[in-house]
Amino acid sequence: MSTLQEQVLDVLRQALREEGLPDGHVTADTHLFEQAGVDSLLLISFLLMVEVELQRPIDFESLDFSDLTTVRGLTAVLEEAPGAGTRSVA
Repeated sequence: MSTLQEQVLDVLRQALREEGLPDGHVTADTHLFEQAGVDSLLLISFLLMVEVELQRPIDFESLDFSDLTTVRGLTAVLEEAPGAGTRSVA
């Protein structure tokens, strides 16, 4: 597991705890919606936390939300290439 993936998992676990949801069973392949209990509002909150905590800006307008069903999917988007799934900070 990549360091970025571990960091994203840590942020997800924090977001789940803040919502009072269990976080111990979450892995890189856990389906965020069906298994972890993430809803659309928690997903947005989680992505904003990733931006702030990992200093990885996310371009929400071009983000393919079908890539966000797992932490592994989100990490792949963040790691793909400079600018892929992210925007530069001006």
